[in-house]
Amino acid sequence: KGDNLKAYVDGPGGTGKTVLLNLITAKLRYKGKIVLCVASTAIAALNYEGGCTTHSMFKIPIEDLDNKSVCNVSNSSQRANLIWEAAVIIWDELPMTHKFIIEAVDRTLRDFKKKKKLFFWW
Repeated sequence: KGDNLKAYVDGPGGTGKTVLLNLITAKLRYKGKIVLCVASTAIAALNYEGGCTTHSMFKIPIEDLDNKSVCNVSNSSQRANLIWEAAVIIWDELPMTHKFIIEAVDRTLRDFKKKKKLFFWW
């Protein structure tokens, strides 16, 4: 089933990664699907229609971030519902993101679904 699909797109600058992701985004949105486009920096988020920073989307704590941090998104909030209704989450510049941020998002998303298996890794 498609909700278990994970993909990683990589390549040198100028090879069309952003173009590919924007095409995927446009196609899915045309079909009425929700696509969340986030990036580690605001500059990178501007490459996507409706893009925003990862910190903004997931409400990542800025101070005292450590290996036990979680995001400030309530399980019953509209934001949590938006995240779970999304057909795709595109996270640009993920490799440049500090591991505590990735882990905080992962812990939060697993908590939403009450799952122990890592959300982002396969």
